[in-house]
Amino acid sequence: MAGSKTRLEIAEQLVAEARKIVEQQKQLIERRKEFGLDTTSAEALLRNFEHTLATFEDHLAGIETKK
Repeated sequence: MAGSKTRLEIAEQLVAEARKIVEQQKQLIERRKEFGLDTTSAEALLRNFEHTLATFEDHLAGIETKK
């Protein structure tokens, strides 16, 4: 089917998006720290994002090894 994405392409896209989200969250935490604001919940959310990213990266690696 023309235009449909492969599993590899989808996994690569998810990893790229997750990396952006992790970086944005890190930047948000730094800005909050600069203003002396609490970062507890933002850091907890970052850990969740990082866990999700690691899961996506593991999935991508599994797809790549099957190529």
